[in-house]
Amino acid sequence: MKKISLFLTLTMLCSMLVMPIHSSAAGKIFEEDFESYSSVSDMPIGTGIWEWGDNPSSEKSEIVTEDGGNKAFALKLTSDTNSIWLDRRLSSSGNEVLKIKMSVKTDTTALRIPLSVYGAGGDFMFAIFLDGKIKTLNGEQTEFASYEANKWYDLETDFNFETKTYDITVIDEAGTKSVTENVPFGNAGMSNIDRIRLQCWDNLNGNVFFDDFSAESYVKESEVIPAGAISDNFNGYNSVSDMSAWNFSGAQNKAEIVSDVSGKALALHLDSATDSIWAIRPFTQINTGNVKIKTSVKTDNTGLTVPLGIHCDSDPWFVYAMFTNGVIKTEDGTEFATYEANQWYKVEADFNLSEKTYNVTIIGPDGVERETKDVPFRNQSLSAISSVWLQCWSKIDANAYFDDFYVEQYYKAPSLPTSKVKVYDSNNEVVENWNSIPSDISSISLDFSTPMKSSSFTTDTVKLTNTSNNENVSYTGTLDGSVYTIVPSSLAANTTYNLLISKDIENISGAKMAEDVTVVLTTSDAVVDPPASPDPSTSILVDEKFDNYSAVSEMTNENRWYWGENNSQNKSEIKTEGENKVFALNLDSSTDNISLLRDFDEVTDKYLKVSVDAKSSDTELTVPISINDYNIFVMFDHAKIKANDTEIMTYEANKWYNITAYFDIAAKTYDVVITDENGQKTVLKNATTSQTKIANVKMQCWSKKNATAYFDNLLVEQLDKKPVIEEDPGTIPDGIDITDDFESYNTVNDMGVYGITGKELSSVVEEAGNKFFRLGLNSETDSIWADRSFVKVDEGILNVKTRFKSSDTTLTVPLSVWSSNDKSFFYILVTEGKIYAGDHAEQLAPLKVDTWYDVDAVFNLNTKTYTVSISDGTDTIKSGNLIFGNTDMTDINFVRMQCWSKVNANADFDNLSIKSSMAVPEITENSVTFYNANGDATNELTNVSTGTSKIVIDFKTYMDADSLDGIKLINKKTNTEVAVTAQKTQKTYEMVLDKLLEGNTTYALIIPGTVKNLDDITLGEDKTVTFVTENTAGGLSIKIANISNGDEEVSTLADLVAAGDKATISLNYQNGTGTQNDTNICVITSYYSGERLVKTSVMNKTASKDTVNTVLKYDMPVESKDGVDCIKVFVWDTVNNMKPYCKNAVFK
Repeated sequence: MKKISLFLTLTMLCSMLVMPIHSSAAGKIFEEDFESYSSVSDMPIGTGIWEWGDNPSSEKSEIVTEDGGNKAFALKLTSDTNSIWLDRRLSSSGNEVLKIKMSVKTDTTALRIPLSVYGAGGDFMFAIFLDGKIKTLNGEQTEFASYEANKWYDLETDFNFETKTYDITVIDEAGTKSVTENVPFGNAGMSNIDRIRLQCWDNLNGNVFFDDFSAESYVKESEVIPAGAISDNFNGYNSVSDMSAWNFSGAQNKAEIVSDVSGKALALHLDSATDSIWAIRPFTQINTGNVKIKTSVKTDNTGLTVPLGIHCDSDPWFVYAMFTNGVIKTEDGTEFATYEANQWYKVEADFNLSEKTYNVTIIGPDGVERETKDVPFRNQSLSAISSVWLQCWSKIDANAYFDDFYVEQYYKAPSLPTSKVKVYDSNNEVVENWNSIPSDISSISLDFSTPMKSSSFTTDTVKLTNTSNNENVSYTGTLDGSVYTIVPSSLAANTTYNLLISKDIENISGAKMAEDVTVVLTTSDAVVDPPASPDPSTSILVDEKFDNYSAVSEMTNENRWYWGENNSQNKSEIKTEGENKVFALNLDSSTDNISLLRDFDEVTDKYLKVSVDAKSSDTELTVPISINDYNIFVMFDHAKIKANDTEIMTYEANKWYNITAYFDIAAKTYDVVITDENGQKTVLKNATTSQTKIANVKMQCWSKKNATAYFDNLLVEQLDKKPVIEEDPGTIPDGIDITDDFESYNTVNDMGVYGITGKELSSVVEEAGNKFFRLGLNSETDSIWADRSFVKVDEGILNVKTRFKSSDTTLTVPLSVWSSNDKSFFYILVTEGKIYAGDHAEQLAPLKVDTWYDVDAVFNLNTKTYTVSISDGTDTIKSGNLIFGNTDMTDINFVRMQCWSKVNANADFDNLSIKSSMAVPEITENSVTFYNANGDATNELTNVSTGTSKIVIDFKTYMDADSLDGIKLINKKTNTEVAVTAQKTQKTYEMVLDKLLEGNTTYALIIPGTVKNLDDITLGEDKTVTFVTENTAGGLSIKIANISNGDEEVSTLADLVAAGDKATISLNYQNGTGTQNDTNICVITSYYSGERLVKTSVMNKTASKDTVNTVLKYDMPVESKDGVDCIKVFVWDTVNNMKPYCKNAVFK
């Protein structure tokens, strides 16, 4: 193998696969490759370095040269000799770890090859080659590797005198590694090693060869756990009651902390009366990069099933490795390792959240790695991990043991495809042609595949070089997560520049790119804008403001007005609003519909603009506006304005809306722009119509309601050119930008923008030249606060920052956000000397009095989640993906700084910052909605109807319509793209299907990571949403119909808890499989506090094989538990198989 270079390569590879251990070398003791000797007589024998053994060993030794010229040392035993050996003297203090390396080969496996160490306090044999097995010796021989004759094996042994244990790694010529660890010294009295013996014995003719022999000592330092990682060896617990970070879901009395020779471990004790028990370790949800999860597992009975699983919101339970009946397998049934009872097995799983695959590696007592790679996630919509489950089941008296638990988020080597390099001109538009970029570009963005480390970006690692003079251009660089933005000082015209991004740049996990990236950019002359195009010429066909009429009787056929049925004229009138006249259709409860039509000269080509103002006195009144008498192009219907059954926006009663439609006659499409009373525009583009000519417009209302529809400013124009429709992005919450350092105030009376309760106890304080705001409580006052209000933010991101300090640990200091409907919750709570995220949701840190803490809270109004971090200037602690403490909040319009407790103490605040921005585009399991022809909607990703007519993707933010063009629907069975008609709204992408979906078929929605919102924030990574259509030939379908309290359906957490033991679940049960067996149904009710699973109850039911189509109704008692803010109900086949029948129900 020749040996040392490969050995070092594999050693480095090994170090990447285990938890990092930092060591400082205490020194190389010796290193011998035997290349400098021609014969053994050249070796310095008897000088305190080499010493021969008996029989005489020197005459039975030789320096040999192998094929290829490599030299090695050989001990050549004969049948008349029992044993020969060679000792190597060395000096070691015993205060460090001693590492001994060597390569070994023998020409017969019958020859015994013992390897021993000697020192103060005795000696012991640490390994022996015997009959094809490599073994350790500690009272008895323990096999951990095998070997063959005439092959080299590298051994590396680390002797730890502090623990009196050693580790051995053996690597064969193929690179297969075998490891045994923590082997006790054969002589515990040894305090150092001063001699190593290479030996062979057995009275037979055979040779053993040694090479690459070395020794070094180093100091083994403590394990360094990466920031944010979880490491738990259970040694810090006396009982499971100490394990506050773990949940046992009612099984705590069957769990125990036990001790063995290597320390403490967690034991789960199953019995024959219990189906399943588990321990859960929740953590802050991880949704990017890779997640490495490690644990060690042992069971005393292979009949016990021990699954290891992960949990996330989109999939309640996902087994990644299962120990059962002596084999270890993944959830898809792939067997990749075996195991024995009463032996420890290391399990390491690596989850790739972007590729939705995982690898599992098992290391058993033989030290050999066995692995399975690229296993697909069971649920391809799974995009995050929030807890690990350690479990056992089988209803037998047996035990499962767990140790060395570890969770770490990390990122693989970053990449930077040139497609992720963007050049922006002075208008912040992307420049597509790099051979002709303007010299006044605004910036260059580099969008790496992972979050990057800011310190690795320097002018040496990112260079922008002028190729004509080889000078580097100065620039300002900023890093935001994975995006590094360069703003050059200036560029010359007609010049080529090389942008070099070095492979030495690191991501936050310390990984580097595989190679340098070079981008070539060439500037051009300044571009002169062409003259603006003239406005499209128009021909006005109708321009009616109704001001010329005093009564509807004046609106006759002569001026091209035509009344509809049901005596429409007598149910109409001209009304005056202020100084303006409008037309009104007055419906009543006995009339189905009334209308008024205005015709004009027929339009058969070019473009037609139809515009009218409309309002309705009642949202229950349906108000259609049509062309050609009956072709509705816009409809007001139950508080929604629609086009072709596509909702454009909501509306309110008694408010005016301008409806303007632009018809492309040839293309048979039209765009709609709706403008409300505030000038807010909402746009729908590319709606379809069957009309190839247009000759009239009709205003109408129906519904048998006592209500009125109003119309004004009817305008019809023929256009030569279709105008560009500029979308108003709507109520984008990007207008809030408040900063306050309190420097402009002298007293609280100057703080007019704040609503202060307890002003007499409040003050503006100046210390060391800095002003801040103080709430000074006393023992007579219960609570005081200050509110800072702003225009309400009802979607997107709101970022609130401030500083606070408290003078007393008994003072309670809550920071809260409030909505326009007086709903609120704490996002920081300081109480009893502790700082919490949320209302006791997660403890962040103990409070240090009179210490400033920086608070940074980010609220997502779309998902009703938030993250919050605190920093005392030294340490920063973050809590993420917390659920709004009050999910009834639909907006935020003020923040509150507060203190209470009736103590003489102060709470100080400074540097308040409130900013809003657009939400990042997101794709979750609920982002995709399927509509059938009747308009019925569902988010189910299984049993999707083949009659689906439309698929809608909701990005939860205002999108750049042009960026959505790459979205595709793929039939996975045929691997072909499905034909759809795309429709884009401000926040959604709608796919109208040209034909029915195929039954029992998997489809994939592919959403490119390049889709972006109007703030140019991209989705980031490509997303795939997979769904499966129903089995049209008939099959088993179980879905939650409703959960109710008596006859009242419940939909909120409060209603569900109020139902208590009267709660029932109803399941739509359809079975067309002709099954010969009963159907198992398992209903699981899980209680959550934040992201932490507090309790789970399980209810098993059986549906008879004779049951076909019915509604199954079961009692489902619900408990009231303190701190629970979410309950989820899952329906599976069994708690063992964990196959979900349908989407879970969530109550918040």
